[in-house]
Amino acid sequence: MTITLITQEEYDTLLSIQKEFPALTFQNKGYEYLKMSELTEIELEKFKEAEAILEKCILGFNKFNHFRGENKNGNIEVRFQYNWTADDDYSKNPLPFTGVGYLEVEELFRGFRENWKFNCEECGKEVSEKELKEKTIQCFKCM
Repeated sequence: MTITLITQEEYDTLLSIQKEFPALTFQNKGYEYLKMSELTEIELEKFKEAEAILEKCILGFNKFNHFRGENKNGNIEVRFQYNWTADDDYSKNPLPFTGVGYLEVEELFRGFRENWKFNCEECGKEVSEKELKEKTIQCFKCM
């Protein structure tokens, strides 16, 4: 999956929409979807605003489904449909496949979680989340 990072303004907009319009947040189980027919006019307008942001930043984006509440990392997610083969060389794989995707709103702003850097509490050195999980909260330099 390829994403283009969103701006601070777009990030704030997505979080604001999710917070102010709880009808757009849905904890689906399996193939359940938000009931669009039950949304008010303003909720539909905000849904489209969120969808427009996602369309600009996710390669192969097809459709916004809904927000999901806080995940295990404490971050808001978006559920969407996109072309899973959008990154492929079409001369080798000419058949597109549209499927579901989930991303944290934070990832749309900072990049994919596995690339995030954190500062060691002891020395301030930048370390990855994986390094923190594998070696406790301290970095290699401090061990």
